[in-house]
Amino acid sequence: MSEAIWPQDRYGRVLNAALDETELPAQVTEAVEDALTLALDRFGDRLHSLYLSGDAARGVPGGVRLILVLRERASGLSVEAFSSAAAHLLQKGFPGAGPFSIIVHDWQDLFPTDGRYSHARFQLAVNSLCLAGRDLNRLIAPQLIGAGLANALIVDVEQRLRILAQRLKAVSSDSRVRAATASAARTTLRGAYGLVVEAEGVYTECPGVQAALAGLHFTDHLATLDWAKRLVEVPSDSALEGLAFVNRAFAWLSPAINDWLDSCNPERERALRLN
Repeated sequence: MSEAIWPQDRYGRVLNAALDETELPAQVTEAVEDALTLALDRFGDRLHSLYLSGDAARGVPGGVRLILVLRERASGLSVEAFSSAAAHLLQKGFPGAGPFSIIVHDWQDLFPTDGRYSHARFQLAVNSLCLAGRDLNRLIAPQLIGAGLANALIVDVEQRLRILAQRLKAVSSDSRVRAATASAARTTLRGAYGLVVEAEGVYTECPGVQAALAGLHFTDHLATLDWAKRLVEVPSDSALEGLAFVNRAFAWLSPAINDWLDSCNPERERALRLN
């Protein structure tokens, strides 16, 4: 478990867990080079830097997350279309590297001027390796675990589970059902862990560790947490099982999340103001 918990300094600040560039597998490095070409073709001079994140940045299996930072905001729809299409191309070109995802941020996402918590900045600081452009981690202070992080982990969980339930009712192919059930399980574990992250004072993105830490506080729901962990590891191709899981998870997680939000974020803001 210790390997899946992020290192922290003596003040409790979460440190960057990413590998050195020399430790990356050749396939990941090649995929990043292709991603950079795609990003430059789409954004040109607006692209400030590119980062490897996700499990691949830490040298563990599970997926390749790429973070693109733009100097200025781009159209939301066009960015979403690019991210989806580019991830699909990379997956076809490098099937053995794991599932790909691409996140695009701009300067305001990382450095909001209104004093709000930036989860984009947190993720960049604790799990990223700059592979093109100027490394913004030199400008980011070490990150503390607090209410801003907890809120970011839980604020969209209810909405996300509702969307996934609708998707499970509509999808037909086994692969899409598996993707939806795995996403529902990950979302559940993220929300449960978000509710206890301040109390535990450690950071992890490992579903198994998230389940274990949440289980210390939600002892009445250990079976559901274990179910979520199993669905992450071996996603079900049964839409009925996926819906049954979402219904069980939502039944206990939603009240717990709303209790936290009523106390710490009654306006249900996406990002908490830190000052």
